[in-house]
Amino acid sequence: MQIKKRRLDILTFTVVSNDVNRRVTRFRIPKFAITIFILLPLISLSTLVYYLFFYMNAYEVHRDRVNNLNSQLENLRQEKEQMGTLLRALELENGITAKQLEQLLELEEQVRTYLEELPSFIESQGGEHIPYNDDYENYIENAVQQSSILIERYKALLKTVDAVSQEIKYIPTAWPTEPDLITSNFGMRKDPFTYSNSFHGGVDIRGNYGTPIYAAADGIVTMAQYNGNYGKTIIIRHSDTYETLYGHLASYKVKPGDRVKKGDIIGTMGSSGRSTGPHLHYEIINNGEPIDPLPFLQLFKE
Repeated sequence: MQIKKRRLDILTFTVVSNDVNRRVTRFRIPKFAITIFILLPLISLSTLVYYLFFYMNAYEVHRDRVNNLNSQLENLRQEKEQMGTLLRALELENGITAKQLEQLLELEEQVRTYLEELPSFIESQGGEHIPYNDDYENYIENAVQQSSILIERYKALLKTVDAVSQEIKYIPTAWPTEPDLITSNFGMRKDPFTYSNSFHGGVDIRGNYGTPIYAAADGIVTMAQYNGNYGKTIIIRHSDTYETLYGHLASYKVKPGDRVKKGDIIGTMGSSGRSTGPHLHYEIINNGEPIDPLPFLQLFKE
């Protein structure tokens, strides 16, 4: 059997010179080569456009992430400064108190020594009817003077402790509920409903329906009502600086205008509003902006 070979389609190009003595030149080029020659730049251009588009999208995503991280870092920096100021103030007060307490104990020991030595001093002077001389007068005068110093420093110590206690009462450092199990932290997270990244302005603390909710510091209740996605919400103003917000409650135990103290029961835990289950959404608001509550909650936690 004879097999016929398929002839490739060929394009022939003829080059004719004006010189009659020169031979006519012919070029034969397969049509598929022409097709490849035309398609190759188009494919290259399409590939370039695709990768440019891909990298531009990747750049946009990367830029958004960098901006997000920068925003989070700035928030952390501000919170660190705020907590640093608070801790320095507390350390200063605690340092002064500790030093004064140490001095107080030393003075108490000195006075105790004077009182213990006084009977021996009297006996050495001849019993109850001792002569009133300079040594006796100086000893008694020194004891009275040391006692006066003790009393004054004791008053200063009490004043310092009272000042620190008054300041701490209005700073939200108490846990707002028990148990103290945080299930969602402050900052960027995946939204439990949309599964997209979103900012979470507080912490979520898990618990059961009806678990008591406590005031994190002394203050005045400014809100006790249904508040959109937060559901039943309580807001307490503690000072010109701090407010706290308690969301997704089941019930209120306070009303606007009530004065509360740190540790007072203000409501009960629930799942009202945009919630997936019983928990407390807790925020600390500093000068109108939410900040991370965790450093405050851990400040005095043993």
